[in-house]
Amino acid sequence: MKKTTLIAIWILMGASNLFAQKTIENVEIRDLNGKAVMSSEVHESGRPMLLVFWATWCSHTKDGLTSINDDYFTDWQDEFDLQVVAVSVDDARNIHKVRPFVNGKGWEFDIYTDANADFKRAMNVNNAPFFMIVNSNGEVVWQHNTFVPGDEDIIYQELLKLKS
Repeated sequence: MKKTTLIAIWILMGASNLFAQKTIENVEIRDLNGKAVMSSEVHESGRPMLLVFWATWCSHTKDGLTSINDDYFTDWQDEFDLQVVAVSVDDARNIHKVRPFVNGKGWEFDIYTDANADFKRAMNVNNAPFFMIVNSNGEVVWQHNTFVPGDEDIIYQELLKLKS
């Protein structure tokens, strides 16, 4: 009986870890000026965040970020006090393309780079585009690994859940 109880407790403890909320990992990334920052510091406490891993070579992500910037960014900031952070996963060979690309697009949200893919690996991101919603407590509450037109509606519905 004791052995069965111990096994049940061990299984429940392991299962609770599987369902624990993931938070932003603490690794070094860089802003567009090349200044090193810790990834855990990019989330502004008390605000929900849309975290997007993207690359200059990924048309799906570029289209999604442009759509979010042009059509939703201001509304989502007003309605949800949303912080949008985009992290380029371009490698060292392409990292020089990020800043001119972003400047040309006029994106208004925070942009960082992860040339060594440390943050990408720490957050278990396989490839771009990868979208995450982080709640005001810093917990990842939603993830989505692609972008097609209309996904903005899915993101909006997920943001609404944060208000409930």
